[in-house]
Amino acid sequence: MIKESQMNAPEKILMEFLDCWKKRNFKKMVNFVQITWKSDHVERGNEPKEILKKLYGYKKLIYFEIKDRKLTQEVFVDTKVVIKYKFQNKIFIKKIIPRIICEKEAYQPSNEGIWGVNPIGALREN
Repeated sequence: MIKESQMNAPEKILMEFLDCWKKRNFKKMVNFVQITWKSDHVERGNEPKEILKKLYGYKKLIYFEIKDRKLTQEVFVDTKVVIKYKFQNKIFIKKIIPRIICEKEAYQPSNEGIWGVNPIGALREN
């Protein structure tokens, strides 16, 4: 487990993202997604908050723990997270591997940018 005091910027962004999911605050959750994902949906006329609600709203996140991280490139961090959620009155414990990406602009990864979670990748369960 990664203690909060040991977390770098990417893990803190992920923690905020997961905490928003747990609190079902999809409007605030938008602040912690990667620039490319957000801009793609805005350009298509979609409201990112509503897309996140569709993707994450049917699972009630109960608990999460960031277990590990791996810097795959200077601007990509893969993390291992254990989540516990409720779906259709059943409790599930799963592992997910969210990727956090640093971007300056959409489609421009840069170590001078800001970190954001790829919300699609964070849905993959093991």
